[in-house]
Amino acid sequence: MGRPDGVEIGLNRFLDRKEGREVQPADALAQHAANPIVTIVIPAYAVTGHLSVAVRSVLAQTMPDFELLVIDDCSPDSVSDELAQAGEDSRVRLIRHDRNGGATAARNTGLAQARGRFVAFLDADDQWMPAKLERQLDAIMARPDPERIFCVTSTIVTLPEGRHIVRPSRAKRTDERLDEFIFVTGGFCQTSSFLVATALARQVGWRELPTGEDHMFAIDCCALGTDYVLIAEPLTIYNNDLRPGRLSNDKTLATGQRFLMAVGNALSLKARRGYEIRYLGPAILRETPLQGLAKIVRAVATGAMPPRFAASLLVRTVMPHDLYQRIRASILGKRQSNDR
Repeated sequence: MGRPDGVEIGLNRFLDRKEGREVQPADALAQHAANPIVTIVIPAYAVTGHLSVAVRSVLAQTMPDFELLVIDDCSPDSVSDELAQAGEDSRVRLIRHDRNGGATAARNTGLAQARGRFVAFLDADDQWMPAKLERQLDAIMARPDPERIFCVTSTIVTLPEGRHIVRPSRAKRTDERLDEFIFVTGGFCQTSSFLVATALARQVGWRELPTGEDHMFAIDCCALGTDYVLIAEPLTIYNNDLRPGRLSNDKTLATGQRFLMAVGNALSLKARRGYEIRYLGPAILRETPLQGLAKIVRAVATGAMPPRFAASLLVRTVMPHDLYQRIRASILGKRQSNDR
């Protein structure tokens, strides 16, 4: 299964506007920038080759009433050059950090500068489908209290060898804790699909964590009684590559243990056990096999881990990591094809 082409469609629509078709008047764009409904925040660091694509996917949105804040987190390459490739637009603001603070600091800077009633986040190497913001705003504004909604979309997750899957496979149930949806059942929750009221996002803020910042931002928002809403359309593209140094690929035991220590009681005991096995299981099994097996048995017995995942975990532990990732990507891609 090849790479989805929806973003290319969006980019072509944007380019058509730039050439004179469907163009919004300059004064209308300026008005959107001054008093937007949505603020979009993109942290930018080492962005050559992908930031311009992400920005174009924003500019191609069917809901034009937004401002886009690109936070240059002391990037070693030229963020302004990447923005120039996306085309000039008065709704785009470039904000520069004096020193590198990481993606969390960049998102918090964007929150502090946001002028929109709602805020959305996009990673510099991900993209949106053109109707993403429009669909989310329609869903949020149909609710009695739009300020207390945490809205996400189904996400196209790209995999190695040109394959992709759509996640999550189901929505969180009304009576289900978000932390248990993510860490026990393996529910998907990723930054680039989020849309939430700016006031709520500022109340929560992005935590400085060694990993899992997106998960905890969502969990913290929903812990305040916010309703989780899933738009069951694949409107976000998450490029889940295996680049060394990417935080989402850091599953080392030390990093995971620091995460669990930092979040403390924000996770239920069941969610903590699920996280420990789902993310750290292979490392624990390799370092202390008997302790690892005991943790797996306990997790399964207490409902913190499905038996099927426990079995796959044991396979993953004894198999070389790169080989396991290739096989997993192949299986998931075939399963997605069969589901279509």
